[in-house]
Amino acid sequence: MKDELFSIIIPTYNRSHFIVEALDSVISQTYRPIEIVLIDDGSTDNTRNVVRDWFKAYEDDSKLSLRYIYQQNMGPSAARNRGIQEVPSGYVLFFDSDDRLYPQCLDKFAAAFKSRKADLVVSGYNIFDNDTGQIIKQIYGRPSESQLELVLKGDLVVFPLRIAFAQSLVERVGLWAVDMETGEDREFIERAFCLADNPIGIHDILGSIRRGSSGHRSQNYNQACRVRCEVTLLRNICRRRDINSNAINALISRITRIGCKLNRLGFNELGRCCADAVSYCGVPLSVAERVKIILCRSGRIGGILYTAFTMMKKSDSSRVG
Repeated sequence: MKDELFSIIIPTYNRSHFIVEALDSVISQTYRPIEIVLIDDGSTDNTRNVVRDWFKAYEDDSKLSLRYIYQQNMGPSAARNRGIQEVPSGYVLFFDSDDRLYPQCLDKFAAAFKSRKADLVVSGYNIFDNDTGQIIKQIYGRPSESQLELVLKGDLVVFPLRIAFAQSLVERVGLWAVDMETGEDREFIERAFCLADNPIGIHDILGSIRRGSSGHRSQNYNQACRVRCEVTLLRNICRRRDINSNAINALISRITRIGCKLNRLGFNELGRCCADAVSYCGVPLSVAERVKIILCRSGRIGGILYTAFTMMKKSDSSRVG
C-alpha cells in the first residue's frame, strides 16, 4: 500500500533562531513522503534567508516537498488557514516553529491512522525548558479512554504538536478563528474532536514543546478566550446525542464554576456568558448547577458567595474526614 502524504503546516514569525531546529526535526522523520508548508507571517528578521538556505540543502529529496509562502502579518490562524489551502490529501500536522518532533513521530501517527481507521490521533508530548534544554514534564497519551470524553472532562490538554488529522477531517472542521489572539489552537482542535468520527489516542511521546522562550503566546492566555473555548465546546457537543452524560455534566460544571470565579474577579459579562451557555444548552441541569447559574448572573456578589460556599464545603469535608 502506498504511504499517504504527510503535510506539516508550519506558521512562523520572526523565529529565525528556532526555525532550523524545528525543520531539522521534520527532515529527520523516518516516514516519507512528507510535505513541508511553511507560512512566513510577515517576518522582519532573517527568517526568509534562513529557510531559503535550509530548503536548498534538501531540494533533491524526491520524497520531500518544500513550500515557502510569505504573507503580510495577519496572525498564526491566518497563516495556518493559508497552509490548509496547500494540502491535497493524506494526513496533516500543525507544527509550531519553536517545537520539535521525534524521529518516529510521523511513522507512529500514520500507523495509528491505518490500523485503527482513525481520523484524529492524539499522542503524548514533552515540555522542555528553553534555557536549559532539559525535559521538565512528560505527558503520555491515554489510548484506553475516550479521547472526546477526556476533552469534555478537562483531562486532555490540546496542543497542535500532539494531534494529527486526516485531511478529510480538516476540511470538515473548516478554518482557524482569525479573531482570537490566544486560544485559537484549543478552539480549532476541540472543534475537530466534536466532528471526528474516530478520534483515538496513542501512548507514545512523539515531540516536545518549548517553554520559557520570549513571546510564547500561550503564556498570555486571557479569560475571554478561555470562556469562548469552553462555550464553543459545549455548543458543539450538545448537537450530538451519543455522548456520555457524565462527561457533558463535567463540562457544564466546569463552565459554571469558571463563570462564578470570573464574577469574583470582576469579569461579570463573562460570568453571564457562562450562565447563558449552560442555560440554553438543552441538557437537564442539577439543582447545584441551577444555583451556580444564578450566581453567574449575580455579578461580583455571586462570585463572592460562590467562593464562600466552596470554602464552607471544603471545611465541612475536612471535619468529616
